[in-house]
Amino acid sequence: MLKFYQMVMKAIELYISKVGNIRLVKTIMKNLINTLDKTMKVKLYETALFMVFYFSLNNNQIGVLNLRNDNLYQIALAGVFTAFGIVLPMMFHVLGLGSTFLPMHIPVLLSGFFLDAPAAAAVGALTPILSSVFTGMPPAFPVMPYMVFELAAYGYATSFMYKKLHKNVYISLVCSMIFGRIVSGAAVWMLTAFFGAKFQGPLAFIIAGIAKGLPGIAIQLIFIPAVVLLLQKYQMRATGRDTLEP
Repeated sequence: MLKFYQMVMKAIELYISKVGNIRLVKTIMKNLINTLDKTMKVKLYETALFMVFYFSLNNNQIGVLNLRNDNLYQIALAGVFTAFGIVLPMMFHVLGLGSTFLPMHIPVLLSGFFLDAPAAAAVGALTPILSSVFTGMPPAFPVMPYMVFELAAYGYATSFMYKKLHKNVYISLVCSMIFGRIVSGAAVWMLTAFFGAKFQGPLAFIIAGIAKGLPGIAIQLIFIPAVVLLLQKYQMRATGRDTLEP
């Protein structure tokens, strides 16, 4: 593993400094990915970051991301948000605080500010599915199905409000939260009516979820706008652009 991490540091050093032979960097990153396929000791978020480097290098560009290739940008960034949507809740669930602080919501909501609506919706839908498969959280039934619809709605609505309607961060965030909870209520009704899931009525479920998740909602309203603004400033500075549009 020591040799593996030495390879990582060398690749990142070459990548960030924008020096060295591009083919050499590609070779190093291919070796990294082959190593990832053979070991279970590399964490999921590390894999996501390495894949971003590799996708960018494969497009023969040196930089944070090649923003001129929209498909590359969407796929790579969606992978990062999905990975963090799996890793972040693990830290909270260890303390039994997952349903209170809603950690899985944060990467999904963030994705809506940087991805197109379909890609952000895909992040929202895939994150609880993959998290359930890899970590057992959320439970496959009945929690995971309604979370798929709820988080997909968060991602889609955030991107639609922010990137299509050009609303500010706070309006986009609040509207997506409202829309996502309405969708979750509809999903709960369907699960109860057609699949025998044992939930409260949709309205009672939404109210109870909001009441229990108030600390998480407060964190989202404070933390997410700050992160969005910081990432936007960094990304524009790194790319020399005055806009984040690819």
